[in-house]
Amino acid sequence: MNFSKAFLTAQIARLSGLPGFPKEAAAINELCRALTKCESEKQVKEIVTDFAQGNEFSPTPAEVRKVIFARLDPSKKILPEGCGKCINGWRSYERLDRDIYKTSQNDVAEAKALREGKEFTRADEMVKN
Repeated sequence: MNFSKAFLTAQIARLSGLPGFPKEAAAINELCRALTKCESEKQVKEIVTDFAQGNEFSPTPAEVRKVIFARLDPSKKILPEGCGKCINGWRSYERLDRDIYKTSQNDVAEAKALREGKEFTRADEMVKN
């Protein structure tokens, strides 16, 4: 949505009392850009208020975007093209109980088998000469 720069700057200024608030104009502009993902001025104010009242440190632009995306209406969330489960160019991560990250289809299947206590033979290991 298009918000005035003055409005966004005023909202970001409300966070200036938090430790870690950026001093550089470029960093402040990034926080403003993150807020442009909001659906309304009301949502911008709510998100800034939540950060101002609930954080010990100034949020990063990534943290702002994460909160905004979490609050979007599910019907308005846009996923990259693909099936939504396995997307070309994107990697899905599945966390295992052993704090190991698995990324390929074989790894996901192996993770599932390990959790269920089953043995798993990787397809790429079966092709060895």
